[in-house]
Amino acid sequence: MGYGCGGFAVSYSLAKVLAKVLDSCLHRYPHLYGSDARIYSCLAELGVALTHEVRFHQTRHQAMEHLLKAATFDPNRIVQKSICYDKKFSRIISISWGHAVQVFESNVLVRELLQVRKTFKLWKKREIPYSNLYMFNTRELISSSKTQALAPLKTIFLGLSFLGLVYLFVSVLVTQAPIFNNIWLTKSDISSETTINHVVFGIASSFKSWENRKEYVRLWWKPEQMRGCVFLDAMPLQQNGANSSLPPVCISEDTSRFRYSFRGGDRSAIRVARVLLETVNLNHSNVRWFVFGDDDTVFFAENLVKTLSKYDHKLWYYIGSISETFVQNDNDLSSFEMAYGGGGFAVSYSLAKVLAKVLDSCLDRYPHLYGSDARIYSCLAELGVALTHEVGFHQVDLRGNLFGLLASHPLAPLISLHHLDKADPIFPKKTRHQAVAHLLKAAALDPHRVVQQTICYDNMFSRTISISWGHAVQIFEGNVLVRDLLQVRNTFKLWREDISNTDLYMFNTRQVDSDPCKRPTIFFLDSLSKNLNTKDPVIKSIYKSNGIGNCFKKKDLTKKLQEIRVFAHKLDLHTKQLLVARRRQCCDVLPSSPDDKILNIAIRECGEDELAYMHP
Repeated sequence: MGYGCGGFAVSYSLAKVLAKVLDSCLHRYPHLYGSDARIYSCLAELGVALTHEVRFHQTRHQAMEHLLKAATFDPNRIVQKSICYDKKFSRIISISWGHAVQVFESNVLVRELLQVRKTFKLWKKREIPYSNLYMFNTRELISSSKTQALAPLKTIFLGLSFLGLVYLFVSVLVTQAPIFNNIWLTKSDISSETTINHVVFGIASSFKSWENRKEYVRLWWKPEQMRGCVFLDAMPLQQNGANSSLPPVCISEDTSRFRYSFRGGDRSAIRVARVLLETVNLNHSNVRWFVFGDDDTVFFAENLVKTLSKYDHKLWYYIGSISETFVQNDNDLSSFEMAYGGGGFAVSYSLAKVLAKVLDSCLDRYPHLYGSDARIYSCLAELGVALTHEVGFHQVDLRGNLFGLLASHPLAPLISLHHLDKADPIFPKKTRHQAVAHLLKAAALDPHRVVQQTICYDNMFSRTISISWGHAVQIFEGNVLVRDLLQVRNTFKLWREDISNTDLYMFNTRQVDSDPCKRPTIFFLDSLSKNLNTKDPVIKSIYKSNGIGNCFKKKDLTKKLQEIRVFAHKLDLHTKQLLVARRRQCCDVLPSSPDDKILNIAIRECGEDELAYMHP
């Protein structure tokens, strides 16, 4: 949800449609507190998700005027951080351009300077659970005057103190430094479409884990199309043959020269971090992207490629996602701006070549970190590169039943799943590997649609239907609002039970109703087929009931229902509207079988101003 005081923007085309339907929508949300929650709810009914821009802020007049003066000189640079080191006097300088300069009289690593100093107070003074937690990594102020940063400057161009002169001098140096030409893509710059042939994979494994986990890799690896290597610390007993359905095995280089000081950790994190370097050193030709993951990472290759095609591989990109669990991101070992290796991440060719050059020198500065992904993030931070968030990558720091996560997937292609050995099978009556293979069958027919949520209402029988395509269909008796269906049902267990705040997640959750009669009836994917007799084939997916649980009060109509058939054309994310400015599709309940055992549903594009809600 875009907060109103922080500001939000709506494109002209969307605003015209939203203005048409806003009043009718507001009638359905009298119970909400704020205006921004109402706008969000109406946009949810239109099927439009928020595009996150972290530069919108909720923050007095003279001070803001002062900052705006700087913005008139260089708006793109305002409060952008630059970090440099004064080796002669052993000082670290952190510049927030147009606002302040901090000078540290000791060595402070870049990744620590990127953390937000906790100079502020709580927004809510009264006792509210978790009100001292933030959506960025924070660092407590140090009480010692010797290690604390000098006070920030109050002016940009004025001030005759030594610090003011330093600030002015730095500003002059910056303005006189060579200016690199911005790279703007023109039609002639756009090369051929990115395909899987332009991607090289680096998969981290070990002699100990490969034998048990290689079947996950076998599920998605396509040897005739894919390039890369699985990196082990020793050669496996059974080597992959030339015609193997697995990637070739590479033996990692010796890393004993690097220090590892994290108590209770595993120094293999250094070896795994160097998978990036060693993958680049394979010297494959015609590479645009390097993609990294673990041996228990399942990639949905078509969606990976489609997502990467949004970005120019000639520029520096570090693409991935954070953990689903708040506490995994909110500590000194990781970051809200770090891509988790198990969820997978991508590095553009141009960036990977540079990172490979400097990685070893960088690793020497981070012996105290726990994992490989924290090391990669720290080195990229030193290069000045930030994470580009793509929510289709899933670290899955969750245990047990992942149904809630898959049933309310974000409006983005599913790119990866991880930690599936820690979760229940995602389909009933199947093993973990069989269940993943079943989902991949759906992805093979319609990769861009897999687990995408579609919501429609059966007005005649007062039912709410939520489809997670290729996975499951939920039938709710009565009216459930779209904004409630977008929240993730907390069907899973805590990732860690030994520390506090592990029940906080990076998405909105909703508890599973304790009354089984208020829970939806769930139908899981059974089979798929495609009609090839038309120019625009229709894909039929059939979902069968998993039973109504311990409830005997369900309506007869729900009890009779045994099968749901969903019809949809293949979703092709070939336009900006579909790939960048996404909108959920709509669905209709079709005439079904006379005995009410089968329910037919068709998915289609929504009308321009069509809202998803229960019509009176």
